[in-house]
Amino acid sequence: MNLGPVRLVQDLNGQMNVVGDGINVAQRVMSFCEPDQLLVSRSFYEVACRLATDYVNLFTLQGEHLDKHDRAHEVYTIAEDARARLKMAEAEWLQRSKPPRPSRAGDPAHAKSPASARTLSADVINEPARIFDAGVNLIVSGYSKATVEKAIADLGGAKLISPVSQVGDKWVATCEHPDVAVSACKVDEMGYTRIVTGPSLEAVSAKVEQLKNSGAILVGNIESVGGKWMAVCEMGDAGR
Repeated sequence: MNLGPVRLVQDLNGQMNVVGDGINVAQRVMSFCEPDQLLVSRSFYEVACRLATDYVNLFTLQGEHLDKHDRAHEVYTIAEDARARLKMAEAEWLQRSKPPRPSRAGDPAHAKSPASARTLSADVINEPARIFDAGVNLIVSGYSKATVEKAIADLGGAKLISPVSQVGDKWVATCEHPDVAVSACKVDEMGYTRIVTGPSLEAVSAKVEQLKNSGAILVGNIESVGGKWMAVCEMGDAGR
């Protein structure tokens, strides 16, 4: 299981297909599975755990795997009693989210304010934001907007993809991976040929993967030429 970007494209037979890094990573994660095993990616884990803090108990970190392109994937297994844990977490969430019982004058609870959201201590709020590798992108999360913004600044000018916004009791943002700066790559078109150049092997590889989603075929290997990395792709009929 994986969460990631996908898009609809028309194939050579005129049929609509779903392509993109979301599908590619799901296939890679699936390749790491043993028979009858269910694994989830880091991005799936991150989003699921933000829905409710109790959901973190549904997953167990299995470790990091390398796919055939030497791309690292951090994967999690599902707890054996996940169904029971999930039902318990949902029941607790529903209990917490119920509106407060209307109070009446004379009711002992009349003077009490409704239950509020979890109050975080100053130590928790000031904890450094955490950075999670989601392949081409990085996910930055923390308990304050300031710590998330600082972590992004410390990355050295990484391009912000989604702004810093609050999700539950956390602040979250997505930025481009500084080591896989796809936006720094240049694509020159020469008929049906695409010449991809970029500052690193990782960046060019990621850009080639994007082109493959449009029907491109990598010709030869990605090579370093004159201090830059370069790849040559031929576009198939779907990308013409």
